[in-house]
Amino acid sequence: MNLKKILCPTDFSQPAEAALEAAASLARDYSAELLVVHVVESLPFVPGSAPHPISQIKEQGEELEADAAERLRALITKVIPPGIPVSPQVESGQPAAQIVALAEALDADLIVMATHGLTGWRKAFLGSVTERVVKLTTKQMLLIKTKPAAPAAKRA
Repeated sequence: MNLKKILCPTDFSQPAEAALEAAASLARDYSAELLVVHVVESLPFVPGSAPHPISQIKEQGEELEADAAERLRALITKVIPPGIPVSPQVESGQPAAQIVALAEALDADLIVMATHGLTGWRKAFLGSVTERVVKLTTKQMLLIKTKPAAPAAKRA
């Protein structure tokens, strides 16, 4: 397998961090560039439903992107060892579609993503960005399976 570019999306969760660690190991072993991306989900706009003007909605989106860029830099510093070429990127839109489009545009050889291991009603209700990427992409994928987070204890 010849890997030159590895794309690793993150939602800043613990499973996504595990996937980033795996992607960094592969990038090191194959001397590949690591493309780390976070997609800020677009804020839906329904005419007549927004209490704020469009300019404020745009401003909020820009603030979310700036915050994501800062978190992405911190995550890369924490997880990626020195010497691995890393390109961070923040996109806006529908996560699965943006990840697939970015993998195509950047000519990634591999997409490394976490799968949270959701089942039953949680999977049906929450869906899975990873599952949608698998269905939409023609790129090779490496899925890092992680255990779902334990539900929070009920407060008395």
